[in-house]
Amino acid sequence: MNEGNTDIETGKPGTDPAGTAETGTDSGKETPKAGTQAPAAMTPETVTALVQKMLQDFTAKQQAQQSEAEKLAGMNGTQRLEYERDSYKDQLAQLQKQMNLAQMQDTARGMLAEKNIHAADGLLAAIVTEDAETTKKNVEQFAQLFSDAVEAAVKERLRSSTPKTGTPAGKMTKEQIFAIADADERIEAIRSNMDLFQ
Repeated sequence: MNEGNTDIETGKPGTDPAGTAETGTDSGKETPKAGTQAPAAMTPETVTALVQKMLQDFTAKQQAQQSEAEKLAGMNGTQRLEYERDSYKDQLAQLQKQMNLAQMQDTARGMLAEKNIHAADGLLAAIVTEDAETTKKNVEQFAQLFSDAVEAAVKERLRSSTPKTGTPAGKMTKEQIFAIADADERIEAIRSNMDLFQ
């Protein structure tokens, strides 16, 4: 542990004790000059804080396991079996809940697909609940809101890009061309608009 801290303090690359942080060097180049700071460089203080947090997490996990072991050790055979049974029941309930939610998501995905709406899993997770009626109501409301938003966007797009009537920009009519007084300009206009004279 002290060796790792000494290496970090000396600034040698690749001495991160957690194995997760970058060292601030870039493929053998020296660290940036004074006045500039590499955004991924870690100071000894941040590394120390990271190691302390990891150590606290590990200690808390170990204490929880030790507390669980002591609880089991203080129980007789029947109590231990009941405790394990209750633990398995909790795990089973959690798995059942996850499975029900997954089935609800599949059902919601199918309902939306019938309306030509394809939603991502994250969105489905926000719509789906454990209750089938609530989920159905949420899906219908979402589908209506989605359809209304798409329709409004399409109307807005059509309104803003309506083509103007008349001749396209730069194009002239035959009457405009024949109205040109200068013969050279009139010939040039005819060449530019040959499709009118075919």
